[in-house]
Amino acid sequence: MFRWPLPSNTSLSIGDGQLEDEFGHLGIDSLRRSPDVITPGATSIKHAGILNDKRHVITKDSDDCIGLYDVLAGRKVADFGKRPFEDVISEHNRKVFVPSWFSVDYKSGVCVC
Repeated sequence: MFRWPLPSNTSLSIGDGQLEDEFGHLGIDSLRRSPDVITPGATSIKHAGILNDKRHVITKDSDDCIGLYDVLAGRKVADFGKRPFEDVISEHNRKVFVPSWFSVDYKSGVCVC
């Protein structure tokens, strides 16, 4: 977010996408090069795998952290930190057969079941 303080005696107008003062000069020198405030965002889910019990989903986010979600509760139940994705799936997969009753979509960056 950029905030540019303007002097009270200057009337800047936006013309052709550029800031100009009343004399037609661009006010480039008064513009700041770095933001005053940075609002950090949350990590987004980049990869997901459904476990054999069809109740839990293992996810990998943009920080390479692995998480375990409970689909029925609709919340994250465990965080495994930075570990190999396949290792966490093999540790938590049980030998059960449950028919598929949902799918996972993480294109928006969040887990949607």
